[in-house]
Amino acid sequence: MSRTLRCNIEDLARWHPWFFLEVSGTETRGELARRHRKKVAQALRNPLGWDAYVVVCAFSSEGHRIRLSFHHVQELADDETPG
Repeated sequence: MSRTLRCNIEDLARWHPWFFLEVSGTETRGELARRHRKKVAQALRNPLGWDAYVVVCAFSSEGHRIRLSFHHVQELADDETPG
């Protein structure tokens, strides 16, 4: 059975007014690093400009892994190059 938790920005703001939470998963362990990079970029572009926690889980027959990280929105500004 598959379940998806859906919420809107107002729900997140009530939960914790200072951090954005991005959670994702994959069934392919080899996808973990790529998926994590993608979700970090997505989280840092959150419309509220909040710092972000990113959690990506890989559940596969090869083994299970969870990657949890914290990122300051400033990281995005430092990594972007103008124009």
